[in-house]
Amino acid sequence: TTTSEKQQREISPERRKWLENALDSMTINPIEEMKKCMKYLDNKKQQEETSGGDDSVNETIDKQIEALETLKDWCEDINFAIDFHKLNGYDLLPGLLNSSSQEVRALACELIGTCAQNNPYCQQTLIDAKMLPLMLQKLDKDENDVKIKAMFAISCLTRDYETGQKDDKGVAKKSTRLWDASAIQKVDTFTFRITGRAANTISDGRRAELGPLTFSILRERCDDVLLVDDAETVAAMRLVWE
Repeated sequence: TTTSEKQQREISPERRKWLENALDSMTINPIEEMKKCMKYLDNKKQQEETSGGDDSVNETIDKQIEALETLKDWCEDINFAIDFHKLNGYDLLPGLLNSSSQEVRALACELIGTCAQNNPYCQQTLIDAKMLPLMLQKLDKDENDVKIKAMFAISCLTRDYETGQKDDKGVAKKSTRLWDASAIQKVDTFTFRITGRAANTISDGRRAELGPLTFSILRERCDDVLLVDDAETVAAMRLVWE
């Protein structure tokens, strides 16, 4: 009898179970994981399975947030983003975009952008699924956090994709109010730099913290500063797209 055979016989049930679980974790099936997430995102199924009440609604929203974040991670891979479409994942998006939860709506927009990013297949299939007009509606009417993610999605749907740019222009002509400047929260950039308040803005660079050392150098060397609000930024982006 060899030493390895003795060790194999001497493995305890607990150790064997641990090894089996470890092996299972190394062989995760991405498609099955995505299907599990999609089950939580199906609003009809969730309504049937919940008994009602605030607690069950909050639990459903928490599950949907976790599922959207997981799906977003999977869909960073172009092939899995394509699989999401083939699993009829797009059918879930309109319901999620109308969720009572702002975080769910924002994550749904971000998922659309993640799928479309550098992925011509998903750009076309998402446009065919009429996601671009839905993103424009979010940009027009929703909360600022959702608008930021909707702009990300629009950018990913149209970037380096002529079909999306043409469709975007056509939809824009039908929109009576693309961006309501009065709905944008005005942020005093100078005050933000002093107090460290997180600026709620579409411009990622403005949301970064500017430290005392950098600020002192700018005060000494910078001759002028031009301030641009979110409405002007969006207008410039649309001008480039059109």
